[in-house]
Formats: sequence, structure tokens, C-alpha cells
Amino acid sequence: MADLNGTIENIEQFIQVLEQHGVIRSATPLHELIKEFRKTRIDRGLRYELVDLQFSNISSSQFINNDKWDTSSFEVQLHLQIALLPNKEFMFGSVKSSVVEITYEAYSEDSCDLARGAWHLDYHDDGEGSSPEFIHPSYHFHHGGRRIKEDTENYGELVLLDTPRLMHPPLDLFLAVDLLASNFLKKRTWQNLRADTTYQEIIKESQVKWWQKYYQQIADYWNAPTSGRDDIQKRNDANLSVPYLYS
Repeated sequence: MADLNGTIENIEQFIQVLEQHGVIRSATPLHELIKEFRKTRIDRGLRYELVDLQFSNISSSQFINNDKWDTSSFEVQLHLQIALLPNKEFMFGSVKSSVVEITYEAYSEDSCDLARGAWHLDYHDDGEGSSPEFIHPSYHFHHGGRRIKEDTENYGELVLLDTPRLMHPPLDLFLAVDLLASNFLKKRTWQNLRADTTYQEIIKESQVKWWQKYYQQIADYWNAPTSGRDDIQKRNDANLSVPYLYS
């Protein structure tokens, strides 16, 4: 239960930090996450789900053509579902399924229509003896995803593709929030948030849990040049994260 209780404690501290810096509009989705998270059992696999966490102090500088959009209507939300294998802690190598989605929307100044966009990160496991049709890093981002497909009726001049799937380090709740904050918040808000020592401690802890072994696994590709069984396995493992590599 240490990982369950420790994660909940970090989320509660995280809520305080995000509210203090005016990063989120409401902490209700995070409180709901905690409520449901408490019901999960490690022997069945810990899991949590975040629905519609909406952010404040969003910068409008991301728009390529500012005059084409009503920047005051710009909204950004985070959604995620992470489930672990039984008797595993929240760290790299323990994931059964993982989906992180960043959705955003704004009204067009020209047509007054609501336009949407999204980035989708998930964990892909080919399973034994199967392989995907396209290059498919185990953790990858691509533009679009389920939510934008379900909510968009008029695509206009926009073309959404399943490819390319771009390799990306895994994300838990904390790293996903940090990714969104680093790319969408106003500069001053983001700088103040990143300077908060509690925020730093939580993010650094997640970086060690999720990124250290991920990057070590990739680096092992160049440290395992022989035809021995162990070296072959290391190259195969690295190939899961970076399928462009020859195994």
C-alpha cells in the first residue's frame, strides 16, 4: 500500500501547488481521481483516471495566426487513464495500459465555429508474436486521438492521420501536467510553478520512476553489441521504445 498512499499524498500536495499558482480552474477532477484511486487494489493492479482537468492562465502565443482566433475562448484540458499490472508500483515497466490526451479548442473569428485539436499519448504493447502495420514506439504521441475523432463533425481543411507516431517518454499524472504546463501556460505562471520546491520534488520523483529506466533501456542498445542472449534481449527491449533501431 506504500505506493498507493504515497501517490495519493503527492496528488494532494500537487493540488495545493496547482491551486496556489492559479494553474487549474477546479481541482474537482483531481479529488475525484483520488476518490476512485482509493478503491483500487494492488493485487488487481493499481489504476487511476483523470477526466477534464481544465487549465487557467493559458498563453495565446501558440496560435500561428492570432487574428484568426478568439483567444479569450481558448481552453485546454488534460485527460488520462493509467492502469498497472498486478502487484506493481507506479514506475516504468509496470504499465498495463496508459492513455494521456491533451485537448484544446477555440472559436474562429472568421466563422464563429468552435475548432478543436488534440495530442494523444499512449502505451502500445504488440503482444507475443504480433507487430503493428506502422512504426509504433511503445510510448508515442500523435496528433488527434480518440476524443478529437469522437467530437469533430466538420474537418474543414484539416487532415488527421494516425501517423507519424513520435516516440515520447512515459507520462504519469504529474509528468503529464508538467508537459501541458510547459507548453501552454503563460510564461510567468509557468516559471513560478517550476520554481516551487514542492512541485520540483514531485516532478523529480516521477522523472526517476518513469524516465530513468526508460532512457537506460534505450542507451543499452549501444552497450550490447554481441550475439549473446543477454545482449540480444537488450537490443530487442530498446527496439520497443525506438523501433527505428535494428534489433
